[in-house]
Amino acid sequence: MTRGTVYYSYYHIFPGDMADTAVLYRVMNVDMHMPLLPEFMVRKALASHYRDDMAMIESTLAAWDSSPLQERFESKTFYRTLEQAVAAAALVRPTGQLQEDEEGSGDGDDVL
Repeated sequence: MTRGTVYYSYYHIFPGDMADTAVLYRVMNVDMHMPLLPEFMVRKALASHYRDDMAMIESTLAAWDSSPLQERFESKTFYRTLEQAVAAAALVRPTGQLQEDEEGSGDGDDVL
């Protein structure tokens, strides 16, 4: 016999309708209070949840494979856009930080 609560939740990212969108869902939030259930019943209930989760995962993967966003990933345009955004963000610093980094402490151990 077992006593306790099984609680888990996770987030699920699903492809959106357009090539630059994705949708985030909170998929599962299970709170099962099992005061005195036999272990085999607990295992059976959890196996059922996992089986349903796997079916959802398989359908989501199929949707991703055929989504316009996946085509952007495969063509590498998404990654080039991301690299450009990271490079642009690296050039922007809070006021005074760039000057402080350039001056350094003068001991030769400065890391840029």
